[in-house]
Amino acid sequence: VTLPSSSFTLGPRSNAQIVSVTAAPVPAIYHRDQRVTLDELRKRLADTDIKERAVILKADKATPYDLVVQITDEALKLGFSVILAGSSEQK
Repeated sequence: VTLPSSSFTLGPRSNAQIVSVTAAPVPAIYHRDQRVTLDELRKRLADTDIKERAVILKADKATPYDLVVQITDEALKLGFSVILAGSSEQK
Protein backbone atom coordinates (compact mmCIF):
# COMPACT_ATOMS: atom_id res chain seq x y z
CA VAL A 1 0.00 0.00 0.00
CA THR A 2 1.47 3.35 -1.06
CA LEU A 3 -0.02 5.89 1.33
CA PRO A 4 -0.51 9.54 0.49
CA SER A 5 1.81 11.79 2.45
CA SER A 6 0.73 13.99 5.36
CA SER A 7 2.46 16.52 7.57
CA PHE A 8 0.40 15.34 10.56
CA THR A 9 1.02 12.25 12.67
CA LEU A 10 -0.89 10.66 15.52
CA GLY A 11 0.45 8.68 18.42
CA PRO A 12 0.21 4.90 18.31
CA ARG A 13 -3.16 3.23 18.86
CA SER A 14 -2.89 -0.04 20.75
CA ASN A 15 -6.04 -1.87 19.71
CA ALA A 16 -7.41 -0.09 16.67
CA GLN A 17 -8.71 -2.19 13.80
CA ILE A 18 -6.37 -1.89 10.82
CA VAL A 19 -8.04 -1.95 7.41
CA SER A 20 -5.79 -1.83 4.35
CA VAL A 21 -6.95 -1.25 0.79
CA THR A 22 -4.84 -1.91 -2.28
CA ALA A 23 -5.57 -0.15 -5.54
CA ALA A 24 -4.36 -2.08 -8.55
CA PRO A 25 -5.28 -3.77 -10.69
CA VAL A 26 -8.52 -4.42 -8.76
CA PRO A 27 -9.03 -2.81 -5.33
CA ALA A 28 -8.84 -5.29 -2.44
CA ILE A 29 -9.74 -4.85 1.25
CA TYR A 30 -7.68 -6.50 4.00
CA HIS A 31 -8.53 -6.84 7.70
CA ARG A 32 -6.20 -8.71 10.06
CA ASP A 33 -4.06 -9.61 7.02
CA GLN A 34 -6.95 -11.46 5.36
CA ARG A 35 -8.62 -10.37 2.15
CA VAL A 36 -12.31 -9.62 2.79
CA THR A 37 -15.29 -8.19 0.95
CA LEU A 38 -16.99 -5.03 2.18
CA ASP A 39 -19.80 -7.18 3.59
CA GLU A 40 -17.33 -9.45 5.41
CA LEU A 41 -15.56 -6.38 6.84
CA ARG A 42 -18.90 -5.04 8.09
CA LYS A 43 -19.59 -8.36 9.87
CA ARG A 44 -16.12 -8.42 11.44
CA LEU A 45 -16.44 -4.85 12.71
CA ALA A 46 -19.89 -5.61 14.11
CA ASP A 47 -18.21 -7.91 16.67
CA THR A 48 -19.29 -6.45 19.99
CA ASP A 49 -16.15 -7.77 21.73
CA ILE A 50 -14.03 -5.10 20.04
CA LYS A 51 -13.08 -2.76 22.88
CA GLU A 52 -11.44 0.18 21.12
CA ARG A 53 -13.91 1.47 18.53
CA ALA A 54 -11.32 2.91 16.16
CA VAL A 55 -10.43 1.97 12.59
CA ILE A 56 -7.17 3.01 10.96
CA LEU A 57 -7.80 3.02 7.21
CA LYS A 58 -4.61 2.52 5.19
CA ALA A 59 -5.74 3.08 1.62
CA ASP A 60 -3.32 3.15 -1.29
CA LYS A 61 -3.25 6.66 -2.75
CA ALA A 62 -4.65 5.27 -6.03
CA THR A 63 -7.63 3.59 -4.32
CA PRO A 64 -10.98 4.73 -5.74
CA TYR A 65 -12.35 7.43 -3.43
CA ASP A 66 -15.78 5.79 -3.52
CA LEU A 67 -14.39 2.67 -1.84
CA VAL A 68 -12.68 4.72 0.89
CA VAL A 69 -16.02 6.46 1.58
CA GLN A 70 -17.92 3.14 1.65
CA ILE A 71 -15.52 1.63 4.19
CA THR A 72 -15.57 4.81 6.29
CA ASP A 73 -19.37 4.91 6.21
CA GLU A 74 -19.70 1.29 7.36
CA ALA A 75 -17.27 1.84 10.24
CA LEU A 76 -19.03 5.04 11.34
CA LYS A 77 -22.43 3.28 11.27
CA LEU A 78 -21.01 0.73 13.72
CA GLY A 79 -19.78 3.42 16.13
CA PHE A 80 -16.11 3.48 15.15
CA SER A 81 -14.00 6.56 14.77
CA VAL A 82 -12.04 6.45 11.51
CA ILE A 83 -8.43 7.55 11.11
CA LEU A 84 -7.10 7.94 7.57
CA ALA A 85 -3.48 6.83 7.56
CA GLY A 86 -0.81 8.68 5.62
CA SER A 87 2.95 8.41 5.34
CA SER A 88 5.28 11.01 6.78
CA GLU A 89 5.61 14.00 4.52
CA GLN A 90 8.93 13.98 2.66
CA LYS A 91 10.83 17.26 2.66
